[in-house]
Amino acid sequence: MKRNKEYFFSGLLLSICIAGHWINFMGYIALVFAMLILMSPLFYRKNSCKTLCPRRSFLNTVVSPYSFRNKMPRFLTKSVTRKIILGIFVGMLITRLIITNGQVGIVFVGMCTVSTLAAVFLGILYKPRSWCSVCPVGEGKNMIIKTIQRDAA
Repeated sequence: MKRNKEYFFSGLLLSICIAGHWINFMGYIALVFAMLILMSPLFYRKNSCKTLCPRRSFLNTVVSPYSFRNKMPRFLTKSVTRKIILGIFVGMLITRLIITNGQVGIVFVGMCTVSTLAAVFLGILYKPRSWCSVCPVGEGKNMIIKTIQRDAA
């Protein structure tokens, strides 16, 4: 059952990255998954990336057999690096929205494709889910969790 979900999510991610360049609606699917993961700390206490992230499933099923399984450099796992990557992705998102006159679907297809290529590169060079440690959506989710915890205290 778990394996079926991983294959389904892997196919979904590939569909977004490939077919999304012709079918803009696919970008909205990427947006929905990003928003689900970002908002999950408000409703769901467990690791939502494990349950909801198609890229995680793709890295587990497709990239894992080809990974060199090297240790990631320390600088990639530091908080400042994750925040820089988040800033770069937000900047890219805003710039692309301006350039495409607000065509949200194609913008998110492009973002999904770029981040998937980066994830595959890191996954082969280092461990399969190395991207997860620098993922901008995951960093945004962590910032929301910290805000919730700070407000609750």
